[in-house]
Amino acid sequence: EVLLDDHMIIRYKADGTFTVLDDEFIKVLTEKGKRDNLTMPLHFNQVYESVEVKLLEIIKKDGTVVPVDVAKQSKVMVNNGQMGANIYDPNNKIMTINIPGLEVGDIIRCLSFSNNFKTRVPNTWSMEYPLEGESPIKHHVIEIYAPKELPLKNIILRDEIKDTVKFQQEEKDGLLKYRWDVKDVPRIFPEPDMPELHSVVQRLMLSTISDWKSLSKWYADLCRPHLETATPEMKLAVEDLIKDKKDRQEKIGSIFKFVSQKIRYMGITTETDAPGYEPHDVKTTFENKYGVCRDKAALLAAMLRIAGFKAYPVLIMAGAKKDNDVPTPFFNHAITAVENDDGTYMLMDSTDESTKELCPSYLCNKSFLVAKPEGEILRTSQIIPAEDNLMRIRTTGDIDDSGTVIAETVFYFDGINDGAYRGSFARKKPDEVKRFFETMIKAAVPGAKLLELKIEPENIQDTSVPLKATAKYIAENSLVEGGGKIIPPLPWFGRSIGIVNMVTGRAGLEKRKYPLDTEIACGADETFTLKFNNIDWKKVSIPEYTKIDTATLGWDQKVEFKDGQLNGNNRFLIKAVEFSPVQYLELKNILKSIEFDCRKKTLFSSGSTGADETYGPDVNLVILRDDVEYEILDEHSWKVTRTVKEKILTYAGKKNNSELKINYNPVWDKVNLEYATVTAKDGSVKKISEKEI
Repeated sequence: EVLLDDHMIIRYKADGTFTVLDDEFIKVLTEKGKRDNLTMPLHFNQVYESVEVKLLEIIKKDGTVVPVDVAKQSKVMVNNGQMGANIYDPNNKIMTINIPGLEVGDIIRCLSFSNNFKTRVPNTWSMEYPLEGESPIKHHVIEIYAPKELPLKNIILRDEIKDTVKFQQEEKDGLLKYRWDVKDVPRIFPEPDMPELHSVVQRLMLSTISDWKSLSKWYADLCRPHLETATPEMKLAVEDLIKDKKDRQEKIGSIFKFVSQKIRYMGITTETDAPGYEPHDVKTTFENKYGVCRDKAALLAAMLRIAGFKAYPVLIMAGAKKDNDVPTPFFNHAITAVENDDGTYMLMDSTDESTKELCPSYLCNKSFLVAKPEGEILRTSQIIPAEDNLMRIRTTGDIDDSGTVIAETVFYFDGINDGAYRGSFARKKPDEVKRFFETMIKAAVPGAKLLELKIEPENIQDTSVPLKATAKYIAENSLVEGGGKIIPPLPWFGRSIGIVNMVTGRAGLEKRKYPLDTEIACGADETFTLKFNNIDWKKVSIPEYTKIDTATLGWDQKVEFKDGQLNGNNRFLIKAVEFSPVQYLELKNILKSIEFDCRKKTLFSSGSTGADETYGPDVNLVILRDDVEYEILDEHSWKVTRTVKEKILTYAGKKNNSELKINYNPVWDKVNLEYATVTAKDGSVKKISEKEI
């Protein structure tokens, strides 16, 4: 589809309420465009706004106009995405309108009117408009009429596409008029795991809010009366939670664990002042033992205050970072903060019932706003270092000359790995968890059988105990051998488990236009020790690996054989949470290098003698050289030169290679044997004559 024309007129008042009249023309170009436009969805929140479609019609290719009966073809219902969610907001509605008779080549005209009769933040107005998208834009006009007492204080065009947007500002009929004329914007092609579309396309950022501190004050004032409803029962609960705790961190952790695990994450949005932002009274959440994110955030803040901490509710954007220069109230999550002595904040998200960390890694590098009575600036949450999000793996075992491996591997789930795998194991049956480890162990050590698996803690929801898994296993006949050479199995697991592998799995594109958003820094740290029992093997080759250490990545792998033990260690770190297109190319090259290095094998010899015995008793011939060179002569013909050198090991090999045969089709091909020689054991060389050929 293509947006042929869109004229949007916005009028806002001094109290922040506003209306939008939008006249839009979309042309359907393909069958997919037709399917996508057979139903038109209009989302709205009935507490804040109402939506009306004043005109909907199809303009056919011959110019015929076919009106759509909006009343007959539309219905308003609760957004069905709410039905399976923990948070149910009955105010979130969706109007769906069927457009019957739509065909490829048709133009859809829709004239809609939106009345935003309630503001999120009183006496303010702000909005973000994308001026680039997955469909081309031929023409788009945005006109905004504003009262002089509430002018736009921030007007920014981000990621501008040259010569596509013109801006005008004037006074008209006692109002301020802002106009943007947008023409000929090409479509974009989204990439997997890119930052959110609205954060990278050409976009218009508008706000009447002077600074972020005023928004912080607004949210503090909104939450204050609800935080002040703490009850004596809450005070007793806090005293009981911290009575045996010695230091600050233990007290905070105990209160956090209570709110995280004892207050269920669910609820219904029924607030009146600011639905979607305003928490319920903390006493209600405490008594009901459930609440949505803002309810749990407020309750945690209230209980921490009872314990003597300076705690505050926090608005956070779990997605693309907010614009530092344009204050807007659009956040999608609420958490809690405790102010440290140095003015920094300890963030904590109590909505995750399985987390051991106060603030999970998926909330790193996110914009957040602390609700303080005196106001606070917009901040960015700290990037948790990769070293704190490691999948640590420790393997010890024995191997004998028959290839039997008996080993034990301990998996330590640190940081983001703890929360992710703890939640996964909690949802799985014990047999499913066992099969997960069995599959991984067999992939690393062929033929291995899992003897014992122990997951700690036994109560998977006891987040005071770090998550750990211990696997004991045996593998028989695990060697790859032949001709006196032996390749033992190396029990590497780091490429099969851990969040870091999910991150590297996103690097599928050869190149990118937009950044790769990994969201977290993470890694794997692995060691193994394999003791040789009564084995008289000799070391033939131990691989050497390329060490990598850049601003975004680190990889260091080593294998050594010493004192009858084969030891290995590997450390792989993804240090960045976002890779620019240039950094992504570096990532791809490094991953290719690692992939190549990981194919290198450790090689031992069993001490066999005799030159020909090297290849084994069943080998009749060995190819020492086989080079093929292609030369393109013109668009119809080419020349192939092949040079082959073979060593005959047995009588059967002599019989099978006594004649040199080259297959070709004389209609298409011409073959010429340049030369052929036979080298005897004593080194003498005989050239094959033309007659013999």
